Amino acid sequence: MSTPTIPNRVEILKQKFTNSLGLPFQYILPESTIQEVLNAENITYRKRLFDPFVALWAFLSQNLVLLQVLL
Repeated sequence: MSTPTIPNRVEILKQKFTNSLGLPFQYILPESTIQEVLNAENITYRKRLFDPFVALWAFLSQNLVLLQVLL
């Protein structure tokens, strides 16, 4: 049995993280929309667990929680 490569492990972790209930913005702001903006701005990034999609969704979710606490 072979050990998954690092990119495969990252993809597995990303899928688990993005499928969790904690990122509601992934449905409101889909990956395809974010990718269009990244392409339009010629922004490139390396394959990571916290890629631009997960980072943005997490940031927006954290701000939503903060607003709920403050209000």
